[in-house]
Amino acid sequence: MEEEYLHIQMIDGITVLEIQSERLDLFRTPELSREVETHLRNSGYTSTIFDLRSLSYIDSSGFGFMVAVRNSVHKNGGIVAIVATGENILHVIRLMNIQLLFPVFGTIEEAVEHIMKAQS
Repeated sequence: MEEEYLHIQMIDGITVLEIQSERLDLFRTPELSREVETHLRNSGYTSTIFDLRSLSYIDSSGFGFMVAVRNSVHKNGGIVAIVATGENILHVIRLMNIQLLFPVFGTIEEAVEHIMKAQS
């Protein structure tokens, strides 16, 4: 049986992608990418939140996947944000200046509020 690494939900019209894995790496990224692309295509590339609170490791393929999603969503007028609380993930975000591409929040509620304000 295949392990589920992704939980998708909609909150106020915003797609929330909860990565349910400790790692977002070259091994997991292709499968997640297919699932996310299908969902976003079907939902009209709505604004999106990456929930990375379960992660303890992310590599360049994981960030590349997130940037590709960001680009697709932005082309359709949406906003993409990150929710992260793990110190390892936050350290990598700061080190790679990811916060210049994505607003980063500590909770889903903060990210939803930011997107709702930005879209109004």
